[in-house]
Amino acid sequence: MPTKEHHSNSSKVYLPKLSAESLNNQSHFQHNYLQEYLFKQHKQNEQLMTLWYKF
Repeated sequence: MPTKEHHSNSSKVYLPKLSAESLNNQSHFQHNYLQEYLFKQHKQNEQLMTLWYKF
């Protein structure tokens, strides 16, 4: 087992240059699945109504 030890008096903690808020992808991208589903359903209903009127 290695016994090599490295002690440094000037060890630094990693601190990102950007704030934590800017690293959060949810602040930039939010997807509303219910809204998308309702939009697609509305679009399909319109297509069905158009086909029904043509029939």
